[in-house]
Amino acid sequence: MYINNDFENHFFLIAIVERDFSDKIVRPLINEIASTKPGKELLERITNIGCQFKIVSSNTTVTFPNLNLVQIEEEKPYFYVTMQKGEKFLVEGPRNVRLAHELIHLVHAYENPEAEKRRGETHTDDEMDTEEERLTIQGSNNFEKDNCCENSFLSALNYPIRINHDGPAISPPSLIDVIKTGALGTLKQILEKDPAQINFVGYCLEAEATTTLLSAAAFYNQTPIIDYLLNSHVNIHQEDEIGGPILAALKHDYKELAFSLAERGLDRNLRDRIQQTALDFLNRRPTSRFDIRSKPLLKLLSS
Repeated sequence: MYINNDFENHFFLIAIVERDFSDKIVRPLINEIASTKPGKELLERITNIGCQFKIVSSNTTVTFPNLNLVQIEEEKPYFYVTMQKGEKFLVEGPRNVRLAHELIHLVHAYENPEAEKRRGETHTDDEMDTEEERLTIQGSNNFEKDNCCENSFLSALNYPIRINHDGPAISPPSLIDVIKTGALGTLKQILEKDPAQINFVGYCLEAEATTTLLSAAAFYNQTPIIDYLLNSHVNIHQEDEIGGPILAALKHDYKELAFSLAERGLDRNLRDRIQQTALDFLNRRPTSRFDIRSKPLLKLLSS
């Protein structure tokens, strides 16, 4: 039983796979969760489920993942996206909130069997990747009425609330992660401290290539970041493996964005690592000449 003394009447079983992990990581996080009002409600609901749950290290090999299992990182910080004064920021949050997020998924899955189906649904209109993630982060009505959600924890701990399910691929987040999540506020802070970073080139996992910040913004269709970078006099002729912002947009099928970038005078002659330009990329696809979305761009790039 790993909860503080004033909550001894409620418990759930934590399988001790690694003694050090359980004592050093899990016990403190559970005690921190139990010290908040939403945490007490969450643990009460888990107790009422009456099942045995396992919390194990993400380094533990799990042969048969199931609803009773939660994996958490031992040292990895927790970052999430928030909105402050109209701009997105990446914020490092408390690790106990990261664990609470996963426990809330368990509650939803056992209290409502439809919740697990929602985890596989398509993107919602409010930047959550599934309806279940929206409920886990924001609550069934909103976090003020539903304590069993991540934002109720963040609010109780005086942290800014989370606005979507985006998060960095690595911790701490790289500049490419900042671009991917659309965290323009964080990007501005970084570039104000070190203006030379505006021409940073880093590896983008999803593109499987190195990209400039401008190319990454095009690849992820982050138009506010593109506007900011261009207004900040980013080098529009800088090379990378993805082939520059116009080709980067095309590789994620953002043809209208690619057209807009070409119209704005961005370098259309940049080449990717196999030495193709944006025009080469389109011409090598036989259907492009018949694609109504490709025709204006083909004409512009050929001029």
